[in-house]
Amino acid sequence: MLLDDHWMRLWVMEYTLSDGQISLRLHGENTEVWDREILLFAPMMNGQPAAFRHGWPSEEILIPALSEADAEITLYADDPALWPESISFRVIEAGEITGEVQMSFQDGKAEVQPASFLWQETEPPLITKEVMTPDGRTPIRLQDALTPEEMEKLDYGQLVVCLRREADGQEQLIPFATIRAEAAADGAISASYSGNAVVCTAVPDFPLLITEEHRYGQAYHVRDLTFSGPFIFYASLLLSLTDVYGLVQVNQFELESFDTGPLHENLPLALFDTLRLSRPVYQAQDASFAQVDAISHNLSLTEPLSFSIVPADSLGEVVAYFEYFFHDYTDVIHPLFPIQTH
Repeated sequence: MLLDDHWMRLWVMEYTLSDGQISLRLHGENTEVWDREILLFAPMMNGQPAAFRHGWPSEEILIPALSEADAEITLYADDPALWPESISFRVIEAGEITGEVQMSFQDGKAEVQPASFLWQETEPPLITKEVMTPDGRTPIRLQDALTPEEMEKLDYGQLVVCLRREADGQEQLIPFATIRAEAAADGAISASYSGNAVVCTAVPDFPLLITEEHRYGQAYHVRDLTFSGPFIFYASLLLSLTDVYGLVQVNQFELESFDTGPLHENLPLALFDTLRLSRPVYQAQDASFAQVDAISHNLSLTEPLSFSIVPADSLGEVVAYFEYFFHDYTDVIHPLFPIQTH
């Protein structure tokens, strides 16, 4: 048995070893009333990255609803002369990933350690769910206004919060937070801002790009995390930090990768080796902004990532502007103004 979880089962019925590869005949059982698309992912041989056919890091198996199905798969080592002593891979299904299926071969026999979707019991996650937070602050209510003509064509408005810095005698802006603006019928505009920024504790002076929400308690949606690993060329991760009864946790994940498809749960740290953070830097030009620089960090991942919510003014001078988008495909940016976050 390779997997017995989520109302599906996967067995290995037969295997054939040869130099640099192993072929497996698998048998799957689906007890649900819908088809199951199972992705075998991240193959390893003798503890080293391997591949499925055509060099791909994944292999798909379809098990129809309330049915059983067979599949033939082959794992290939990078070294065609390598004799398989052990293999492993993971299973992805419905946006979730398992721990490793592990098989070892000795004296004509195979020993199998099945996979489970409860992998966090045995290996570290990519993200630590607990979030460090500052002492409680009351959100700041910021005001603006539009003319009646602008209100007639308004699509939506937003407050953009930035760090302001000086470089070569020029003012530069690093946007890091966006909050949807509320518009009243008389043209009064308002937006609530927490006064905070979100940072990855590995780079504590770099504010992450977030969208704030205040409708159902405080929520911070982080949207500029990109990762890579031995089997994942590029993956973007969105996550939400939500305040539930005074306890802030990371409780929503959405990873997009060509190699895995969308994943909606925390992920094993072992899948990734690099985190990249990148942010454009802007300068005001003719009532708009032009990119003049970029800030980036490349981090080696050796332990789970954790996040902190910090007062934004601890990172530098905080300024903001209101930006509006209209149904006639025009937009306007109102003048910058400083924010006192305490």
